[in-house]
Amino acid sequence: GSLYPDHVIFLGAGSVIAQTGDSIAEVVARVTAAGAPEPVTILYRGLGTVMHRDANAGQEAMARCLSDVWLY
Repeated sequence: GSLYPDHVIFLGAGSVIAQTGDSIAEVVARVTAAGAPEPVTILYRGLGTVMHRDANAGQEAMARCLSDVWLY
């Protein structure tokens, strides 16, 4: 799910969380096979977030905002 309307605008319908051991390619393949566009962010528990190479400043700012909310 999404925490804020801006999350949907900048990052899509929800955050994509990788499973333990998933490569970026595996996550992207799973998401796109389900009919969704390539994710802007992929979250790796305990490791961090991978941003799409085409992410813009607004998307990076929203990802940072979500990180700040989740950590505090």
